Amino acid sequence: MQCELQFWPVFLYLFAVSQKILGNDIRVGNVLEYRNALYQVLKREHVKPGKGGAFVNVEMKSIDGASKVNHRFRSDEVVFKAFLEEEEYHYLFKEGGAIVLMNLATYEQVSVGADLFVDVEKYLKEEVVVKLLRHGDKIVGVKVQDNLTYTVEETEPYMKGQTVTSSYKPATLNGGLLKVMVPPFIKVGDQVVVKTEDGTYVERAEK
Repeated sequence: MQCELQFWPVFLYLFAVSQKILGNDIRVGNVLEYRNALYQVLKREHVKPGKGGAFVNVEMKSIDGASKVNHRFRSDEVVFKAFLEEEEYHYLFKEGGAIVLMNLATYEQVSVGADLFVDVEKYLKEEVVVKLLRHGDKIVGVKVQDNLTYTVEETEPYMKGQTVTSSYKPATLNGGLLKVMVPPFIKVGDQVVVKTEDGTYVERAEK
C-alpha cells in the first residue's frame, strides 16, 4: 500500500501533462514532446509508399519559436502529445530582465523572465493580452493576439499621385520597437493593424 501511495502522485502528474498517441494520430496544432523539448505541429502529411510501412511527415516549430524541424514518424510509432494550460494576463511593464503581467482572473501581478518574450516583446504595449503557456508547473511559452492595432509614429509623407499599388514604405510603431512596411497612403497618426505571426501590415484601422 505504501508503494502505491508513493508512486500515484507521479503517475497522476505525467498523465496530466502528456498523453501517448500513435504517429498516425498526429494532427496540425498538436504540441509534441520531441528531443526533450516541446514542438507545435504546423503541417502533416500521411505517406503510404509502395513498399514498407506508412509514415507521417511532420513540420514542427518549437514552442519558444527558436527553431523549426521536419521529422518522419512511423504510423505505429508512440509519440507523446503534451497538454498546455493557457492563462491570460495583461502586460503592465518591463522591469530589468523581467516582464510584469497581471492575471486577468485574480489581478495578481507576476514577473516572467524576458527571455521567453524574445519573439513577441516588440508587440507588447499597455493592456495587451498575453497568454502564458504552462506544461505542468513550468511556463514554456507565451502568445499574444493574432492581430494588434498600433499608431504610426514615424513614416515618409504621402506623395500626391502615389497609388495603393506603389511600393510599401517603412513605418515606426510602438515606441520604436516595431518596424512595419505599410502602403504609401498611410501617414503619421494613422492606426494600423499588424499581424503578429510575421509582423506584416493587415489594414488601416477605423478610428
